[in-house]
Amino acid sequence: MIITTSRKPSQRTRSLANDLSRVFNVKTVNRGKTSASELLEKYKNLMVIEELKGNPNKLKIYDVENNKVFSVIIAAKLQREIISEKIDIQNSIVYDFEDNCGEFRKLFTKFLFNNIKKPIYAINTNKKDNINYTLLKFNKGCEGVYFLDFYDVNESTTTHMGPKLKITGHKIFDIFEDEE
Repeated sequence: MIITTSRKPSQRTRSLANDLSRVFNVKTVNRGKTSASELLEKYKNLMVIEELKGNPNKLKIYDVENNKVFSVIIAAKLQREIISEKIDIQNSIVYDFEDNCGEFRKLFTKFLFNNIKKPIYAINTNKKDNINYTLLKFNKGCEGVYFLDFYDVNESTTTHMGPKLKITGHKIFDIFEDEE
């Protein structure tokens, strides 16, 4: 999997791309003048961060093999806005989805988790590499709003390290189908 942005991204959008690439240990590719179809020919799994008025507002996760796109509408709080110091990203990711977030667990597993190089496990398994890991916590707010937070967990502390994504909508569609 690689992460890229829409053309001519703002600094906030580039920062979110960098935050997510560090957390998931995936490569970030500068888009430049490369078209989406060229990227899809080169990479079979791709995350594109789109923006609206200079702010990241949509994540599109492409699965070329299955001709599907998982698109989520987001508002983002960047890592640098949550914590001022740099945190070393841990070797493994542990995810925790609240019970009322089952649909998102299936979608994120299918489109994102299966394409990440890092070891990634559910919180209720004993497969964690050690007691130091990155925790990806997904919970439901009110009125169909969901939150995705990233935490650094080590022997003695749990630190909210960001980014924080507020998800207000989602859709799955075919890659070459127009979004409605």
